[in-house]
Amino acid sequence: MNRDGFELMTPEQAAVIVNPDEVIRRLIELGRPIMLQHWAPDSCVAATRVGLDVLTHYGINDAHEVSVGVLALNAPAAIHMANGEAIDIPKWNPIDGSWAVNCAWLAPTNPWKGHLVILRQDKLIDLSLDQWSRPAYNMVFAAGSFEVPVGFGPGQAEFHLSLPNGTAIWYKAWPDDQGFQPSPDWNAGPLADQIRTEVIAAIDAGGQA
Repeated sequence: MNRDGFELMTPEQAAVIVNPDEVIRRLIELGRPIMLQHWAPDSCVAATRVGLDVLTHYGINDAHEVSVGVLALNAPAAIHMANGEAIDIPKWNPIDGSWAVNCAWLAPTNPWKGHLVILRQDKLIDLSLDQWSRPAYNMVFAAGSFEVPVGFGPGQAEFHLSLPNGTAIWYKAWPDDQGFQPSPDWNAGPLADQIRTEVIAAIDAGGQA
């Protein structure tokens, strides 16, 4: 006990036993709303940078960024794609309201225009998945963590995520793409430092991880 009457913890008691899955859950559920207080939804580079820094803070050092191509599909378009049809929104839309959002699906562009996510072991963490929401087309997405197939990270396998309402997100990794690195959002500044601090505080306030 110290002179002010507060009981001091031993080093062993003070050490936080980190559960990576719980940290990631809180990063998504508590961290993403904080990010959206400061950044627009299409802040994938900044969100990924801060997300990686937060994971590193908790000793989770086996995560890394990966550039991906994305196809966001509403339910009618997802049905066409699941049937093996070549995407043709101009043809499908007048018939059944199909809609899709394409970001770097064929390849990243130069200057860079793509999507950035976190990959940890067999989990994809997309902290800005909500940017692909298009409510007018019944497309509503939220940040999340998803198990990806073997071969996804090296770019050898796609990942197709189907949601209960029939919408879908398709991911394709571009593991050699580093075009995002010159972005100011990747090179953390004072605002990113502030957001990282706020996210860590929120995760800590949620209880011992």
